[in-house]
Amino acid sequence: MITLNLQKKRLRILLATLVIGMASCEKQPESKTQKSGQSAQVKNADVLPYLNDNAFQVEIKSENCTKSVCEKIEILSLKTADQWVNQQLNNHLAFVIQDQINEKEQLSLDQSIETYISRSESWMKEFSLNQPYELDILTQVATQRNQYVLIQFIVNTKQAEVIVKDRGYFMVLDRKQKKVLQLQDVIQKNQINDFERILQVSYQKWLKAQSGEVRSIAPVNLSWQNQEWFFDGEGIGVHIRANEIVKGGEQLDIYLNHAQTKQVVVPQIFQKMF
Repeated sequence: MITLNLQKKRLRILLATLVIGMASCEKQPESKTQKSGQSAQVKNADVLPYLNDNAFQVEIKSENCTKSVCEKIEILSLKTADQWVNQQLNNHLAFVIQDQINEKEQLSLDQSIETYISRSESWMKEFSLNQPYELDILTQVATQRNQYVLIQFIVNTKQAEVIVKDRGYFMVLDRKQKKVLQLQDVIQKNQINDFERILQVSYQKWLKAQSGEVRSIAPVNLSWQNQEWFFDGEGIGVHIRANEIVKGGEQLDIYLNHAQTKQVVVPQIFQKMF
């Protein structure tokens, strides 16, 4: 049985949400009256409205869905007034579902659910006592500041004899630019070497804590360009799930403090994100 625990990391993110959420609300323009003055209107022209969200359970539309299988699948997503955000939520949910079954083909949300159901059905047919796969996904806005929104997906699964708890996925959205931000989008090009040095210090500490078998096959240096990342009230962080660096490797979370974040992040992004 494999059990992963993100509770401490989630707590840090969720506590930061309360602080940043209030700070973000304070930055919204209170009115457009003449009393606010033309300069105040210009100052707030770049500030997008706070993104409100409503949770809902994703409908399973599969025609092949038997009760025994589909009652074990629960996917909670979000609806917002921003249709672009909604589409990104669907896209990333599809990716998250596919990642649970190592499906590499790019599928829609409905297609990914259909594929997951098919894998569950195939497993049950192998042996009469095999139980259907269990999948539980919670989607939430973990942090938002101005145009930047951090979406967090928490996954619990039971597939065959493997149980995974609180597996975390992150997605950072730029609502103004309509872009899913990758790490390479936010790190200054002239600060890449310093950023890599920060990461490698944490990576080497992580390596020392791994088993000899893991250390023997793990890469010497950490590849960061395609890793998931997040931001909170302190700074940015890099999140790498268990088994992603190397099979058998533990989860790795690298946190940059405020000063480090200010040093390496593109100034225009830093000013609006922190």
